Parts: sequence; structure tokens; C-alpha cells
Amino acid sequence: GDLNTLFNNGSSGFQLAELQLLTNGVPVPYPAGTSVTAPGGSYYDGGYPFPPIRAVDNDTSGAAANRWYSDAMVNPLTVDMKQQVTFDAYRWFTAWNVSGRDPKSWTLEVSNNTTNWYTVDVRTNQTVTTARSVAACAACCATRSATSACCGRRSCSTR
Repeated sequence: GDLNTLFNNGSSGFQLAELQLLTNGVPVPYPAGTSVTAPGGSYYDGGYPFPPIRAVDNDTSGAAANRWYSDAMVNPLTVDMKQQVTFDAYRWFTAWNVSGRDPKSWTLEVSNNTTNWYTVDVRTNQTVTTARSVAACAACCATRSATSACCGRRSCSTR
């Protein structure tokens, strides 16, 4: 199964600590062997790289180096889980620093073949918490409503 997420901020790039999938409010771990690509790459400050894989490494600890930071203003994140994954909600976590780099707009899509994509959720110009290393947005697939918990009405699947 595959996820494609297009994040956009509008300042000096964007960052997030984790993109987490949920079923009935419980995190769905990314399977071993999950791979991630982002055509715009990631920022490297000479000391720490901030690669896209860090957005799906099942780590919500808030550690300073655990984040994907893209200096490209629009940069699709494609996650290949290599198997079907079912979820009914998702959330993403802010990185430990700089609230001005939080995504403001995004689209979440799923696919079973990386050719045909189905839109799960679209958010535009969202107001995001200024708190660091916390879940910034939770949304249910079926209703597209922003919630702090999963609504669990219908499943999204990467088939």
C-alpha cells in the first residue's frame, strides 16, 4: 500500500516529526521495510540530516533530530508500505522547534499501485498549534472532520 501526502507551508520550508495512521484511535505502526521518497529531498545542516523516512519511523518521542525537514516549499511525501494497511484516521506531530515551519496545507492520498491515487483528506490554510512535539492535527478519513480522537466510522485502506 502507498500513501502520498503533499505538504505546503509558505515560509522557509516545513517540517514534521511523524505522520501517524490510526485505527479506532490506536496508532498503526508502519511495517518493516517501509520506504519513503520526496522529490524535493530534505534539508541537511551539516550535522544532522532530516530525511523523509523520519516522518514514518514510528517515533513520536520529540527528539531534536527526529523530523523530516524539507526546504522545498511544496514536496510530496510518498510512503510505500509494501503491503495493505487499513486505517480510519491520521495525525501528524509537530517537530521540536520552530512553529513557523509547520505545514499549513496538505492532501492525503492512498493507492495500491502508485498510479491510481484516491484522495482521503485535503486541508488548506490550517491553524496549527504552536506547541512543540505534539499531535497537531487529527482527521478522520470518512468524514474529513478534524478531531482529537478517531471517529472510526469507515476505513481508508492502501489496499
